[in-house]
Amino acid sequence: MTARDLHTYLRSNCPWVDPERTVDTFKAGDPETEVKGIAVSWMSRSATLKAAHEQGLNAFVTHEPTFWDHTERPVGGTEEDRKRKEAWLAETGMVVIRCHDMLDQMPGFGIQDSWATWLGLGGCEFEQTDAFRRIYTIEPRPLAALAEEVATKLSPLGQHWVEYVGDDARPIERVGIGTGAIVGGTEVLAQYRDRGADAVLLTELTRWRELSWGEDVGLALLLIDHGVSEAPSLRALAQHLADRYPDIPVRYLPAECPTKLALAQ
Repeated sequence: MTARDLHTYLRSNCPWVDPERTVDTFKAGDPETEVKGIAVSWMSRSATLKAAHEQGLNAFVTHEPTFWDHTERPVGGTEEDRKRKEAWLAETGMVVIRCHDMLDQMPGFGIQDSWATWLGLGGCEFEQTDAFRRIYTIEPRPLAALAEEVATKLSPLGQHWVEYVGDDARPIERVGIGTGAIVGGTEVLAQYRDRGADAVLLTELTRWRELSWGEDVGLALLLIDHGVSEAPSLRALAQHLADRYPDIPVRYLPAECPTKLALAQ
């Protein structure tokens, strides 16, 4: 199987994606490369790419960009950094395939379903607000208890804490979630609030805007790392590819929460 065959298969799962406008293209390498092993990860960071190379995985399926911008366009001040990364990719022969637009809306192992399942919301009723956002109805519980539950769910993904805004004792019954960068900005949060959400798992933010607004209007906000919220889907995608290509090594490589938490002594 060539990298082009793998790319074609991934594309075949998402007929709704416009092939002329999608970012789901080759980012590095020769599409005719024979695939010896597949790495699946949330982002093609240098350390994760090197880990794949060391494990003999020469096809790297990434959800997010390789070169620090959603459309992979040059980012000011990073020209030399990009050249170094491109040189390493060329030297190793690594093929990088973006798989973003497909996963954002894919039923089953896509971002929405995988995130809800990981959080334990899979059996709850939900309102589909649009293709990228949902509001789930849960058994009422205090915000502090919900935050603790979410933190416990996130720990295996590398985020061992949850920052949150709101009254600890406030009962939470309707929880808004969505795909990564979509769940950010006061305009989006206002849409959740207007549809009756008590709390939103916020996965992309500028912090001061959303947090101050949420506190003012009484919308509870739980802060989740963008990569952590989408990691369950990438894990599921790796398993899907492993089932489809049993003769080719397929491995999920963690690349989710890059931040660490220093506590005052």
